[in-house]
Amino acid sequence: MNIKKDVRVIDIIVIIALIIIGVVIVKNLNKPEEENTVEEKYVQRLNNGAKLNDSKKLNENKKFEELELSDIQLSYNNGVTDLLFNVTNNSDKEFKMQKVNVILKDEQGNKVNEIPGIIEDIKPGETKQFHTAVSADYTNAYDFEITKR
Repeated sequence: MNIKKDVRVIDIIVIIALIIIGVVIVKNLNKPEEENTVEEKYVQRLNNGAKLNDSKKLNENKKFEELELSDIQLSYNNGVTDLLFNVTNNSDKEFKMQKVNVILKDEQGNKVNEIPGIIEDIKPGETKQFHTAVSADYTNAYDFEITKR
């Protein structure tokens, strides 16, 4: 007889534990998710859900060696941040292909991320488009610089 009593006590404990677990799960499912509190200071949201960086500092023309970087666009869509810009060779000698790192920076000049890329051969007076991408959202960057790899 004692065994039956012990089994009933264990059954009751298991049932109470399952009820408690169920209540905790339901409570967590009904809990609203915390909102992302990161301020997107330099981001313009487009109608299609994409994001476009509108930092004046990031979008101003830049120099890399004898090249001019212009028409800069940093955007995010479908899980990918794309950086596009025109690269113009204003010198009188051909620019030979160069592996580079694009260093995205915040307002304080701190590195946010580093993205590899390649600038192709560019003849004097020629303009080519540069493109690099990363599978994360970095559209809220304030500025960037390019360094040799």
